[in-house]
Amino acid sequence: SPDILEVPAGFYGGHVPKGSKNPKITGANFITPPATNSQLIEKTLLMPDPGNRAFRDYLSTELENRGLNTGFIDTYKYSFPAGGNLHCITNDTRICAP
Repeated sequence: SPDILEVPAGFYGGHVPKGSKNPKITGANFITPPATNSQLIEKTLLMPDPGNRAFRDYLSTELENRGLNTGFIDTYKYSFPAGGNLHCITNDTRICAP
């Protein structure tokens, strides 16, 4: 089974449409750049800097325990406010090949 590292993602705003049978929240925004929006290059996982030292240290430790190097990039000023992030600005296409 795959090794899955669960990471929190905080949101603000948004709502569940009244009477909706699908409880999907619409219009929500991330509070900080999400760790899930990263880019793997060989054995280095480049991630948006979450802006929280304790969380950054936790991510580094967990990823190093999995054999990955980490690199954090401050995306808060140039891509996060526009609704995108690190992966969005790399122009990389991910292909799922199980």
